[in-house]
Amino acid sequence: MHIFASRRGLGFLLVLACVTACEALRVGSAQAAPAPKTCDAALAQVRQDFQKVYGPAQASFRVEQGGKLIFSADLNGADSRTRFLLGSITKPMAAIVTLMHASRGELKLDRRILQDLPTDFHNDARAADPRWETITLAQVLNHSAGIVDYLNASSMPDGYLSKKRSAVEILRSVPTQLAFAPSEKLRYSNTGYYIVGRVLERQLARDFADLLQEEVVRPLQLQDTGVLRQQAMDVLGDSSIYLENMMAVGNAYSTSHDLIRWLKALDDESLLSHDWKKRMWSQLSECGGDSCQNYGLGFSLRSKWVQGQDFVAHEGHLRNVSALVAKVPALKLNLAIVSNAPGIYGGFARARDWFNGLADAGCLASVIP
Repeated sequence: MHIFASRRGLGFLLVLACVTACEALRVGSAQAAPAPKTCDAALAQVRQDFQKVYGPAQASFRVEQGGKLIFSADLNGADSRTRFLLGSITKPMAAIVTLMHASRGELKLDRRILQDLPTDFHNDARAADPRWETITLAQVLNHSAGIVDYLNASSMPDGYLSKKRSAVEILRSVPTQLAFAPSEKLRYSNTGYYIVGRVLERQLARDFADLLQEEVVRPLQLQDTGVLRQQAMDVLGDSSIYLENMMAVGNAYSTSHDLIRWLKALDDESLLSHDWKKRMWSQLSECGGDSCQNYGLGFSLRSKWVQGQDFVAHEGHLRNVSALVAKVPALKLNLAIVSNAPGIYGGFARARDWFNGLADAGCLASVIP
């Protein structure tokens, strides 16, 4: 009898423990699933993140969708019309100018680029590595040419690029032996875009600065966008490299207002047709370890990153420059950040998270006509 009562009591305690534990799990689960953010809360989070990341720097930030301003923020006296150096955001600008001329039959993307380089370098490169003869304009645009990066080459003497250098001097400052066979791999190369600038200037008989003005700046009425040959007092940000040594690589300047206008022009096909945009954003990928490189022509690409849609972007960095442009073409969603903050990386992931957070909170339209 005593044994029976103990078992019944034990059974009761086990049931009570289960009920208590299950209720705790139910309550804990409910607490672990916070209510969806309101749009105002999501916008406040983006603002807080922006202020935390860009801190004491001067900076300007815009998000736009289908012509509607979704978000704006400015720091430390900057505004949407403050001019900043862009660093490598110059590259998608150069790529778009190239593709505009290619779309009109004035350039061919399969053109062999060696013939457009200075004769002295042409001969050196061909002798050092005959594969130079096969490199095309498309391959330097999508970073698959195998050309060593002159801004990060171990052979580059300290301070060498702080003074104006000729094209031959710049090209000879890095090994002429290719890092790999063209189209075998992907490696980001500033030298490739320096060469893009040289090809444009030789084939079209105009300076890159003039080409950008003719093809993009004036047609879009970008009042605060252009190219610098040397540092200017009315443009924020600075570089340890003489700016003309980065022609078509990192010497453009703009504002958050103008960058949004430029990105929007890609949505309404003011610059490139649908077919040429598709070609620009056709993705090449190379994965190794925990990371992948994904490049189109002038942009980095990420598949299905925002609400199941593809994401295209580019960052720009100089000594005191951190800039970012990002867009989701299917949603006509655009982002621009310009700043004189040094060394702020990770912009792609932040832009993705901001876009998804705003979409989940109902701040964005899911379909844009």
